[in-house]
Amino acid sequence: MGEAATRPSGTAERRRVGAGSQRWPGASLHEDRPGGPAPQDPPPLADSTTLEDGTRVLSIRIRAGRKPFDEQHTVTAPDGESRIFETSGETQTIRDGNTGEVLSQTTFTPTGLVAEPIAQLALAPTLPLIAAPVIATFELALQLLTYLSARKDGYGTVLGMSAQEYQYEDVAQPDMPMWIGRLNQAQLDATCPKAGEVQTIVDDVAARVKAQGSYASGAVLGTRIHAEIARTINSQKDPNFVAELILGERNDNESFIIPGSRRADIFENRPPLTACVYDTKTGREGLTLARVAVLIREAHKLYPDIERFIFIQVRPRR
Repeated sequence: MGEAATRPSGTAERRRVGAGSQRWPGASLHEDRPGGPAPQDPPPLADSTTLEDGTRVLSIRIRAGRKPFDEQHTVTAPDGESRIFETSGETQTIRDGNTGEVLSQTTFTPTGLVAEPIAQLALAPTLPLIAAPVIATFELALQLLTYLSARKDGYGTVLGMSAQEYQYEDVAQPDMPMWIGRLNQAQLDATCPKAGEVQTIVDDVAARVKAQGSYASGAVLGTRIHAEIARTINSQKDPNFVAELILGERNDNESFIIPGSRRADIFENRPPLTACVYDTKTGREGLTLARVAVLIREAHKLYPDIERFIFIQVRPRR
C-alpha cells in the first residue's frame, strides 16, 4: 500500500444482509445467538465501497435487536491484506481479515484508550510486534478513517491511538492501541471540545475565501484557505489551541514538492496526555503513514508530554 488517494471511486452500493446475501469475512451475525436471529430483528445494512487505489471497504451496521456488534468494517487492500474493525459500544476489536485472529481489542474513553486483554493470546509468549503486521493494520485503519470521515454522517469520526514513541521505520513497533469510529456529540465534546469550533472555522473560511474570487488552481485556493484558517485560530493566542502553518509539501530529501504551498495543522492540547490533531482538508486526499508521523512530531514539539493522539479529518461542509 502506498500514498494513493483514498476517496471512493463511485462504486459504492448499499444492501440489506439477509437470506441469500453474500456474507462478508468475519460477519458472523449469529455467533451470540444459539437459536439464530429473532424474527423481529431488522436486517442489517451493508455498504460496499471501492476506493481509488483499489482498497475495498465492506461495512455492516446492525440497527436493533440482539447483536454481536454494532458495526463492522472489513478493509481489504489490493494485495489481499485485510483487517476487520468490529465495534460494540465503546470497544473495538481488530481482527486479521484472512485468518480471523484477534489482533487487538481497545475501549475508547474521553481520557484514554484501554487495551483489553485478549483471551486467545493469553497463553502465548510475549513477543515484540514486528513492523509488517502493525504497519498494515495502521495503513488500513487510515483508509477506513478517510472513508468514514468523507461520508455524509462522518462528523465526529476519529482515529485514536496511544504511543509514547512512534517509530515508523524501526523494525520493532510499540504496542499502539487504536480505535477508529464515530463519536456522538457528548463523547466528542468530552474528548476534543474544540472540534465543533474547528469545523465552524473551516466552513466559514472556505466559504469566505471562495466568495472572494476565482483562483488559478485548486492548489492556490487551498493554500489561501489554509493560511486564513491558521490566522483565525492563532489570533486567539491560546497556547493550547494552535495552528501550525507548514510551507509546502516536502519529499524525503526535505525539498519542497510544491514551492509556496501551505497547509494548516491544528492542535488542541488536552492535558495531561492527550492532543487532538485536526487534519484540515480542502481536497479529497486521505491521511498516510508519513503524514501521521509528521503530525505526531509536530504535536510533540508543542506538547512534549503527549502520549495519546486523536486524529480528526476536517473538510468544508459547504
